[in-house]
Amino acid sequence: MKGILRQLGRLSPDIRYVRAISTRVLTPIHHALGYDGGTVDVLGSRMTLDPRECVDNRLWFQPHLYDREERAFVVEHATPGVFLDVGANIGFWSLFLARQFAGARVVAIEANPKTADILRHNVAINGYDNIEVLETGVGPERGDFDLYLNTTGNRGGDSFVADTSRAHRIKVEVERLSTLIERHGIGAIEFMKIDVEGMEEGVFTELFVHLPRAAWPRLICVETLHSPNIAALLERHGYAAVLTARENSIFRRSAD
Repeated sequence: MKGILRQLGRLSPDIRYVRAISTRVLTPIHHALGYDGGTVDVLGSRMTLDPRECVDNRLWFQPHLYDREERAFVVEHATPGVFLDVGANIGFWSLFLARQFAGARVVAIEANPKTADILRHNVAINGYDNIEVLETGVGPERGDFDLYLNTTGNRGGDSFVADTSRAHRIKVEVERLSTLIERHGIGAIEFMKIDVEGMEEGVFTELFVHLPRAAWPRLICVETLHSPNIAALLERHGYAAVLTARENSIFRRSAD
């Protein structure tokens, strides 16, 4: 029955309201029957998932719908090179890029140590040797900062933005993204996926100041649903939106 529920989710079409079948129908049944998670195939890669977590749940039941438009765009328009996954969570995008682009170098950056452990595990069980995991936060300046933890079933919602309503927080080392890029000899970046829960504007501002323009990512995928200022910031620095999806937009750097 556990597998049947998952297969039903994977048959869901990308239609409004029908997409909600996993959270409104399949997930309650899954939990009511006392099922937990496990290691399953997610678009060709193995991932250990906990359906009680928001992102894991979506990948457990409906991986084919997860960032569907963004993935299709990258497959069509990106070329093998260096890919950055900033705020990598448990590694969906890193695994997808490593599998899709043979010979690519994928750098996955994750701040939460426990989440980074799951990320490393998911990389290891696939045997991918072209993914590097950097356990650190990124921000506009270097230092040790409070990471406010989301303990409501959305570990991807951990944030360095102060939130006194959250009872749990940990100290995490934060680096400038430009420093990490230079320290690890990353060079020209073909594509960057970034999701750092409210710190995007500071990260981009720092990056554009300290990194030469030629080293800026050619393509950037960033959440714009809740961050309208990001689009304006990127456009001021010579990027143009080339895809607007449900939650994220992809921007392309103009020719130098």
